[in-house]
Amino acid sequence: MKRDVTIRLGQKEYILITDSSEEEFLKVTNEIQREYHRLSSQASKAEIDEILIVMIANLILNQLKLEDKLNSCVSKINEVLSKYPKSGERTKNQE
Repeated sequence: MKRDVTIRLGQKEYILITDSSEEEFLKVTNEIQREYHRLSSQASKAEIDEILIVMIANLILNQLKLEDKLNSCVSKINEVLSKYPKSGERTKNQE
């Protein structure tokens, strides 16, 4: 069920629409607010949109790093699995 949730950053309020559980969305909003406050305290003269752009860039950078790490893990798993026969295949010892 979709519902509106309000989040306040600096002097602005944003209304977000979500169908996530309340617990999930609380984690998200808490993380947004935590990161916003961290960045705004480091750059006190920055405008809210500048801070939000930095937050977006950081999120995308983290996502790309995680995707690379995931791809590396999948490759390693596939490499290990390739050493074992697939289900239903016979090994030379079984023939």
